[in-house]
Amino acid sequence: MRAFIGIRIPEFSGYDRLRERLAMEFGGNARIVEPGNLHITLRFLGEVSEDECGEVWNRIAFPRDSFSITGNGIGHFPEGKTSARVIFVPVLSDDLERIAMSNPELRDQEKDFHCTVARLKKPQHVNDIEDEFRAVTFFSFPVKRISLFRSQLLRTGPVYEELLFHQLM
Repeated sequence: MRAFIGIRIPEFSGYDRLRERLAMEFGGNARIVEPGNLHITLRFLGEVSEDECGEVWNRIAFPRDSFSITGNGIGHFPEGKTSARVIFVPVLSDDLERIAMSNPELRDQEKDFHCTVARLKKPQHVNDIEDEFRAVTFFSFPVKRISLFRSQLLRTGPVYEELLFHQLM
């Protein structure tokens, strides 16, 4: 199965405006993430067996207490290029960075934490969108749950199923 460890992002008030703006700017070139699929990937496990998922999950030293995260502005990948393939909301949290640094099972990516909001079929310039939303705080909330998700890629879009979770206080 295809799996990842992550944090589900609740639907945020500015997402409708952002979705409309992305659709207007990129049209059919953009595959915009559905509100129910918004998340932060802490670690992508890829194609793994259920046993491998359980082994990774059991090695995680979960924090006891909830912590806050904030999503500000718009960014894109690949970094350093003027044309984007992925558009995201950067996620800021000193607590999340500390948890990830002290927990190798939760950090295996070189990219900063982010919430993907759109994927572009063909690379396209995103400077106008980044400038327009640079100072916007899209979400800020306490993280109370870290989850293990199964990811199924269907023609209609991805489906994420929560398999395990750790509740924070």
